[in-house]
Amino acid sequence: MKRVELVVVGGGPAGLLAAATAASWGVETLVIDENSSSGGRLRHETDVMPEIQGYVGLRGFELVAALQKEVERPGVKVLTEAVAWGLFKDRVLGVARRAHIPSEAENFSLPAKKIILATGAAENPVAFEGWTKPGVLNAWAAQSLLNLYGVLPGRRAVLVGGTDLGRRVAAQLTAAGMEVAAEVEPSSVQAVIGTDRVERVILKDGELQADTVIVAVGLSPVTELGLMAGAVPGCIPQLGGHCLLHDRRMRTTQPGILVAGHAAGVDDIRVLLLTGRIAGLSAASELGKLAEEVSDALIAQAWAEIKAITATSPRWEARQRLVRQREARGDER
Repeated sequence: MKRVELVVVGGGPAGLLAAATAASWGVETLVIDENSSSGGRLRHETDVMPEIQGYVGLRGFELVAALQKEVERPGVKVLTEAVAWGLFKDRVLGVARRAHIPSEAENFSLPAKKIILATGAAENPVAFEGWTKPGVLNAWAAQSLLNLYGVLPGRRAVLVGGTDLGRRVAAQLTAAGMEVAAEVEPSSVQAVIGTDRVERVILKDGELQADTVIVAVGLSPVTELGLMAGAVPGCIPQLGGHCLLHDRRMRTTQPGILVAGHAAGVDDIRVLLLTGRIAGLSAASELGKLAEEVSDALIAQAWAEIKAITATSPRWEARQRLVRQREARGDER
């Protein structure tokens, strides 16, 4: 099979902007995404996004539409309902593509000159008695029910965890008519009681009547493909745990494999898009489509924007530490 110049694994906002950026410099680009349409979790987001990369005043789903238009250009193909299940020697991806008729499903090898892992993040679970009971949802699941399917998860919820994501989803549920009775720390939850679904939440210092529990305790980068390929991880708790070490050009320790977005330990949408842009520029430069001095200048500009966004946050120093660890290993491409 012909080796594709660039494969972007993950069609969320970081992956889409990485693909659009690389393709704008003439890189043949293939985006693969496991969902029926690209856009990632932002498809379910109704809040207005911060201004970034020329996108102003757009709600999450509107930003997705704008990014989808960015990749509607010659040289870019988006393959949906395709799961990258393995990453092997010499940058060969194992891909399975679903089909409505099982006999038409595909399983194939996909060799690439460069790969950008924009595989996103997973919500962290919390285990307590009754945590598998119907009515216990993570924040993204609750948001999907509301904004994608127009269904309220219940009538009265308890929010477990005080992350920005959890509070944002709680506000959206409240605006839609659901009561969010309380926000509690995960350590205070003893059990969820109910016969067929949630009825009560037992806390260390009392109990609450509720039919829904929304768990929002943070995200962990999805790094399995990179680890399978031998990319070296670093444990940076402030960035969600184990992240793939990467340099300022978003290159991992494995030659030709880059990382962007949530998979790089990013949670701010502005930084997420900027890392996608950097990875796209880096891939284009390494493929000989973009002069190195031009890519260096554009990447430096993007890092200046990242610093302006995060310089007062512990995440800035944590990200710098991740980069320093990667660069201490040498310039592996």
